[in-house]
Amino acid sequence: MKKKLVLISIFKQLYMNLINDKIDEIDFIKKLITISESGFKIYHIDEIRKFIYYLEYKNFTNIYKFCFLLYYKDNLYRDICKFKQLSFINNIMVNKDIIFNHKIDMVYDKINSYKKIFISFKNFHFNILQTKPKKVCMTNKYEIINRLLLLLSYFSHDELKFMNIKLINIKSAKKMKLSKLHNYYYDIFTKIETFFDTINDTFSDYIKTNNDYKELYNLIINKKN
Repeated sequence: MKKKLVLISIFKQLYMNLINDKIDEIDFIKKLITISESGFKIYHIDEIRKFIYYLEYKNFTNIYKFCFLLYYKDNLYRDICKFKQLSFINNIMVNKDIIFNHKIDMVYDKINSYKKIFISFKNFHFNILQTKPKKVCMTNKYEIINRLLLLLSYFSHDELKFMNIKLINIKSAKKMKLSKLHNYYYDIFTKIETFFDTINDTFSDYIKTNNDYKELYNLIINKKN
């Protein structure tokens, strides 16, 4: 907490120095990047949007854009941290031998690999009319249950809970009508698919925002040189 307060204080001083023309844009950006690498997140500042919009008012257009990208990037990072409750993401993110941007790319690739695997669970249809012979219905039930168990085997109980998936026991599943079991299967699949789409979009947005952030940094630096 003490470090966080110190970094907030440094940012506010940098901000005032920029507004009062005591430092130029490059000095501001370089020092902002330094404190960001030390753990500062721009959303730590109360009413940060007012600070950022004031930069535009004072005609610090590039700095305004830069701070806004940093704000968006930091918020996306905060969302990414929540996803570390999934073990395959956490295992990559906590690896100290991999630089952060490579971690983001690795997780993004891993997510897309999972999404490709899940396609095989989606392309799965039965004639669920109850007029089918009982023997056929039971065969279809076991096929659905086996597929469901295989799908769930990719995750721990805590991970499924994190994705807001409510499980029923096998005994209860076997007693379900075929149509209800079929719907239950697709309900779980849809929740997993939607959750992974959200993760994918978050990481994709982070990669794009980070690229825009770096491009703007280079533009400002080169413009001043």
